[in-house]
Amino acid sequence: MKYQTHINIGDKVKDELTGFKGIASGASFFMTGCAQILVQPTGKKAAGKDAKWFDDARLKVLEEGAFTLKTRPNQKPGGPTPSDPSRKPY
Repeated sequence: MKYQTHINIGDKVKDELTGFKGIASGASFFMTGCAQILVQPTGKKAAGKDAKWFDDARLKVLEEGAFTLKTRPNQKPGGPTPSDPSRKPY
């Protein structure tokens, strides 16, 4: 099964049922065909609010590519793993 959704990570979205708005920051796909998107709220009133999961069918794209991460030159994607020798202990 191929997993697809009309939402891309970084899109600004709105849940049509609750009006919850934010940036799509994660996705989860299930064997049943369900796709859920993690929406991180943005704006002045979003401080301290948790991200929420929504079925992708409930979400409307307000702005494509509203947020992208800027990486430094020569930066590898992902983060250090516990077995990474360059990782410093806490």
